[in-house]
Amino acid sequence: MRILIAEDSQTQALDLRRRLEAMGHDVVVTADGLQAWNQLWDRPERLVILDWMMPVMNGLDLCRKIRDEIKSTYIYVILLTAKTHRHERLQGLSAGADDFGSSVFWCEHPGICGPSYWLTGRGPFSPAFALIPGRSMIS
Repeated sequence: MRILIAEDSQTQALDLRRRLEAMGHDVVVTADGLQAWNQLWDRPERLVILDWMMPVMNGLDLCRKIRDEIKSTYIYVILLTAKTHRHERLQGLSAGADDFGSSVFWCEHPGICGPSYWLTGRGPFSPAFALIPGRSMIS
């Protein structure tokens, strides 16, 4: 699967990219929300991982833009954030985020947390998830 990451921290972007590539995914990394938007406009991906706090266009604004303007396919959006307050999480969900990530992406047990949850049979890209009504991103 091809995954788009929008992350302004080069260290975090590189770490996440390496982990996802080790799982067999193709990864495209952008440094801000506007670069990510330009990539998505040219080629919508099934999964994007967005840092909430980025220059130019933050992840929350990009998430809203994705939901408002890309109708041809469903894009699963994971917001990376250190924000943990309920009202902040609700803000992310209201913008259209499907899930949140934080330090779980750097978990010591990749079989029970991090991208492997979503991408190796237990999350939204598993065959079982495809059977849930209303989840049009899975064909």
